[in-house]
Amino acid sequence: MVNFASSMKKAIATVLSAAMVLTIAGAQNPATVKAADKDEVTIQVLQTSDLHGKFLPFNYATASVDDKGSLAQVATLIKQYRNDNTLLIDCGDTIQDNMNSIFNTEEYDMNPMITGMNELHYDAVLYGNHEFNYGVPTLKRVFSKIASPTAVLCDNVYDIDGKTLLSGQAYKIFNKGGVRVAVIGSVTPNIDNWDIENLKNYKVTDPVEETKKIVNKIKADKSADLIIVATHMSSDNELGAKDSGYVDMANALNRNDVPLILAAHGHEQVDGTKTENKGIVNDIHVMENINQGQTLGKAEITMEKEKDGTYSVKSVKTESVNVKNGDKVVAADPVISEKLAKYDAAAKAYAAKVIGAVSGSPLIGEADVEGIPQGQVADSAFMDLINTVQMKKAGARVSAAALFSTSANVQPGSFKRSDASNVYKFDNTLYKVEISGKALKEYMEWSANYFNQAKEGDASISFNPEMKAYLYDMFAGVDYDINISKPAGSRIENLVYSDNKAPVLDSDKIIMAVNNYRFTSQLASTKNGVIKNEADVPKLIEKDVNAGEGVREMILDYIENDLNGVIDPAKIVDNNWKITGKTWTDADTAEVNKLVKEEKLKLHDSEDGRTPNIKSITMDEVKAADPVYTPAKEETKPETKEETKVTKKAKPAKVTLSSVKSTAKNTVKVTFKKAKGASKYVVYYSYKKNMKNAKKVTLSSSKRSTTIKKLTSSKKVYVRVRAYNTVDGKNQYGKYSAVKSVKVK
Repeated sequence: MVNFASSMKKAIATVLSAAMVLTIAGAQNPATVKAADKDEVTIQVLQTSDLHGKFLPFNYATASVDDKGSLAQVATLIKQYRNDNTLLIDCGDTIQDNMNSIFNTEEYDMNPMITGMNELHYDAVLYGNHEFNYGVPTLKRVFSKIASPTAVLCDNVYDIDGKTLLSGQAYKIFNKGGVRVAVIGSVTPNIDNWDIENLKNYKVTDPVEETKKIVNKIKADKSADLIIVATHMSSDNELGAKDSGYVDMANALNRNDVPLILAAHGHEQVDGTKTENKGIVNDIHVMENINQGQTLGKAEITMEKEKDGTYSVKSVKTESVNVKNGDKVVAADPVISEKLAKYDAAAKAYAAKVIGAVSGSPLIGEADVEGIPQGQVADSAFMDLINTVQMKKAGARVSAAALFSTSANVQPGSFKRSDASNVYKFDNTLYKVEISGKALKEYMEWSANYFNQAKEGDASISFNPEMKAYLYDMFAGVDYDINISKPAGSRIENLVYSDNKAPVLDSDKIIMAVNNYRFTSQLASTKNGVIKNEADVPKLIEKDVNAGEGVREMILDYIENDLNGVIDPAKIVDNNWKITGKTWTDADTAEVNKLVKEEKLKLHDSEDGRTPNIKSITMDEVKAADPVYTPAKEETKPETKEETKVTKKAKPAKVTLSSVKSTAKNTVKVTFKKAKGASKYVVYYSYKKNMKNAKKVTLSSSKRSTTIKKLTSSKKVYVRVRAYNTVDGKNQYGKYSAVKSVKVK
């Protein structure tokens, strides 16, 4: 790429001089010197990225062997492929996840990921977005342990002075086989959204513009023969931010200048063998890895020497090597494993400590339909535990949190520290904000867009693939319904405060707890469309509540000190929200579940596997799978003439509770008398006399009894009932019945 004709005489003299030295000393490797004389030189690039704390093939969050990938396994491949002309580069997200954060404290001199990278002698490493989660001082301290001459590269984040690069350098030039190779590094500019508080005294710039400037400088200086761009960005722009994806980067560059981009962040297996996976953009080859060391990127760039002494790219070949293929698994490198053994022992000991026990039932109940995550379609002790902790720690009235993994759950039995990572996957901190009632409703409506609108003929809930599961928040401190028969933006109904059942007014000022990611990414400004008007943007009262302690650590503290290790799902869940507007009955749901389990029906999951059931199962599909099934219709009309005479504005009468009996193990049967004006009845039951944390069962007007199952044996359960009707879309409740109790068999 760079013309060396003007300095050929000097270059030839240098080579001849070196050859003379070789002849005399006989101590140097002649292949190293002769490489520059070759007509072709192949530069190999080995790339890791998104290792996310996986230093050994072990998942500390689940306390189980996980050999799908790790730094130690990738090390085996690196040592296998490496040669004199190899560049080893990592593209960031190194020190977060898999409980690796415990090593980012000052208690530990080194992070095991850095120890492993030093042992492998990386040529260059980048910052990922998660490197900034712990604050810049921690980032600097951890990365200061990178051994020389490994370069830490980042061209678009400046230190407090606004002039000095945080990493110290934007690029570095390496000599491999006589070819001068420049490697430029950058990180997604959206760190300024995700970690805005950590970066408020720093300057984050456009990585594409910064990289273009450096490419032009290298070309003008003729200081390199080959330029490789490494960036912690996935393919497409995020949060509407221009130049935050490698597609924009590739389209801004020229293949004659930059033949290879090393990407990250998207956790996708990308290489130049397939154009459909964006492995070639604007004729530039791209490589990206699956997270946690599951793949190793491997590129070979053959440089051809022209007659005038310049080098040009003859060919580029890329491939992605999997650590695990079926039964074939790459073994962990023994040297790296030995170096990391002490960290492994420390992480296992930390994760294995038992701090409590879950009693009775799992934190998330059994799915109504297998494959449709129950934790997202009904309130659960799992989510209420998170939100309860957030409200307590922030001193908030309302809290919002997401179920990060649709497969997450915690079963009855001992609860270890590692189980907290199942409850709360990420290393988020907690923010305390003030939000208006109007903005809260907007936020809740945005979240409810996770569901597709239910329509006539549907037989199951389905989810919007354009809104990922981690964006769907569930709220505590308020009671509400999500009416999925309504279009997005008008689904939240019957919104009242949980403590006093008063309606949430637009003008209310509410203290709310959310994690740092949700606030900075979706709520801190209007640009992401959650809050429409700048005046309604929530006000940050306190960032990083409790001195920046992670939400996961707060959950651990709450379990140990507030619950005294006793985690009773029945006492945690409050059933403060539900989904309404379904066009199918509970009997239809049971039929769908049966057919799915029998594999006669299949859910319509997204192609990438990230969103379950993106299209509803229909009644036509149910009938085709089970021709003898007859859909049931819920009775919605009053069953007597007397009830039809009740005026629309009248509240229903008080319910008389007839009996509460436990006639079978773990069950209680409740019977009551008909109440005048009732459209439906709500049966409340709790293990506490004051009915705190009561669970609810809603019955149609034709029902006079219900059997409550899965109760805790030998415990006293308290029950009361009230009726309600609906006027102009709003529920009107009658008075509660007297409370009756019974000891469960």
